Amino acid sequence: MKILLSIIFLVFPIWAGAQLIDFKRPIPYQQVFVETDDFGPDYLSQLEKAVSKIPSDTLKLMILNDLGYYYHTRNQQKALDFTKEGLKLARLKELDSWEGKLQITLSALMLQMGQLDEAELMLNSAKGKISKDDEWLLKANLCAVLDRRGLFTEATALANETLIEAEVSNNTRAQGITYFNLGNQSWEQGNYQSGLDYARKAVVVLEKSGVIGLDYANALVLVANNYHELKKNEAAFNYYNQAIEMSKKYGFYNVLSNAYIGLVDLNTDLGTFNNANTMAKEALRYANLLGNDFMKMKLWVAVGKLENQEKKYDKAVESLQKSVGLASVNYGDKLYLQRAFKELAIAYSGQQAYDKSYEAFLKYDQLKAQVSTSEAVKKMEKLKSEFEKTKIENTILQQENKLKQQQNNQILATITILLLFIFLIGLYRIVVINKKTNKLLQKQNAEKEFLLKEIHHRVKNNLEVVSGLLALQSAQLSDANAIRVLRESQNRVQSMSIIHQRLYQGKNLAAIEMKSYFTDLGQHVLDSFGAENRIAIECAMNNLELDVDIAVPLGLIVNELLTNALKHAFPENRTGTIKIDLKMTGKYTLQLYISDNGIGVKDKSIRNIGFGTQLINLLVQQLNGKMKIDYTCGTHLYFKFKNDRAA
Repeated sequence: MKILLSIIFLVFPIWAGAQLIDFKRPIPYQQVFVETDDFGPDYLSQLEKAVSKIPSDTLKLMILNDLGYYYHTRNQQKALDFTKEGLKLARLKELDSWEGKLQITLSALMLQMGQLDEAELMLNSAKGKISKDDEWLLKANLCAVLDRRGLFTEATALANETLIEAEVSNNTRAQGITYFNLGNQSWEQGNYQSGLDYARKAVVVLEKSGVIGLDYANALVLVANNYHELKKNEAAFNYYNQAIEMSKKYGFYNVLSNAYIGLVDLNTDLGTFNNANTMAKEALRYANLLGNDFMKMKLWVAVGKLENQEKKYDKAVESLQKSVGLASVNYGDKLYLQRAFKELAIAYSGQQAYDKSYEAFLKYDQLKAQVSTSEAVKKMEKLKSEFEKTKIENTILQQENKLKQQQNNQILATITILLLFIFLIGLYRIVVINKKTNKLLQKQNAEKEFLLKEIHHRVKNNLEVVSGLLALQSAQLSDANAIRVLRESQNRVQSMSIIHQRLYQGKNLAAIEMKSYFTDLGQHVLDSFGAENRIAIECAMNNLELDVDIAVPLGLIVNELLTNALKHAFPENRTGTIKIDLKMTGKYTLQLYISDNGIGVKDKSIRNIGFGTQLINLLVQQLNGKMKIDYTCGTHLYFKFKNDRAA
């Protein structure tokens, strides 16, 4: 049995996940979320076990930095311990660039804990130490500090500067994080459409990088937050659930807590209070695992708002006092603190404790005023001064304007009528030209469609000729193996011929409906083997259209597997069934499943790797796919392909 399994894994390699640390490789560490995202939630345990065995200082610092940064998604204290260990090593070895990089990581952890002053000091200390490649990350963290303080003008200016530099250097991660920062600033200022636009740009840019990680998960939550505020609740639920699914895979407790807090608010606004309470329990569970007071503080604000809506004012006061109590003396993030006092004022009012309600509202009002930036105050003073100056000048010019007003009105009316007349003439000409252009385009499109259909028809006819030639040639042969090879080649040609026939007969000249195609292909293969009366082929799948570039290799794979099943699975005229199923399992993922209830495959036949097996392997590689095989009760083959060309 062990020999059999070894042969199976040799012929059909099964995906088993990435090995992050392997000292036999020239580069031992395949960096997480940079070079690969092919791992599960145990990746931090893998790195933690390996770090003490690493002889290279540079590699050790890289892994300590990753441990510090990504452990903040699960355990704040561990994240601090690993980052400080890295800083100690960098200073001991006098590696300034690594000291600066680790200081940026430490600033990100302090930012998560609401320690904005400490985070800014750490970022200023990192300046001059880091390499040019890391400058964008320092600016991104500084931008987040300014944003959390409510200094939106400075934060936006810095984010725009960083974005320009990222676009020049074609740094997709820097672009994605900067779009996220801009989206977060817009969301916090109540500009939700702008926030949504930036957040969706962040998702698209980070998707293009090819490696999906923490930044992408945060962007999904931000998209959901903005959809929620825009009352597009179905879209908000969808993005929250995407973020939760991904974060559970990698163990991003901070994203999970944020997503569940968002769902608490969303369900509260929808009046589904039971769901909101369930989401609050999940958010609290992950916030406790994370050990982050700032996350708990945000959660208790959301819970207090929920309890206010439920008119449970006593509980709301208790929850909101917890939130305020978690904000330390040097707590820099006044944005969430003002929200806590606003809800606390509502809760006290519900208790009819109006003095306390008034005090809470005053604190809310003070914090709100502080968040509205000193720069904004300066701008308002400048505008006021300019307004007074303009008012005096307007008084002087008022009499002159009155005298000229009537004359200007007459001139304006004349010009308006003339421009309107010219506009109507131009509009008429545009309509006439567009009408002629549309007719010409329709004619050209019809001609091109006819030519494409004619090409597919001719290709189909040529393939039929090739198939006929192979049939004639096989009729002249007596060697059974040669006849078999020609018949299999004929079936391969026929599988492509059916595709071109469907293209010129159908309405869509670029895509194939796969269910009916597999049905026709299966019938042809059965006919060629004379097995239509004893073997049934079932296409247990929904209708699915695919690009022709995907359909052709898939057709060849299915043809080979059907041929193989008819040759080996049902000897001595046995009856049986072959099942085919093809479906989309994700946005860009196709899954193909083919099985039969025949006798299975024995050792000797597996060792005999023929042209068909080689062809299947090549086609699977061409489609960027993976294959798994199971010989329990017949033969079962599973394929998974990455596909971004579904019709």
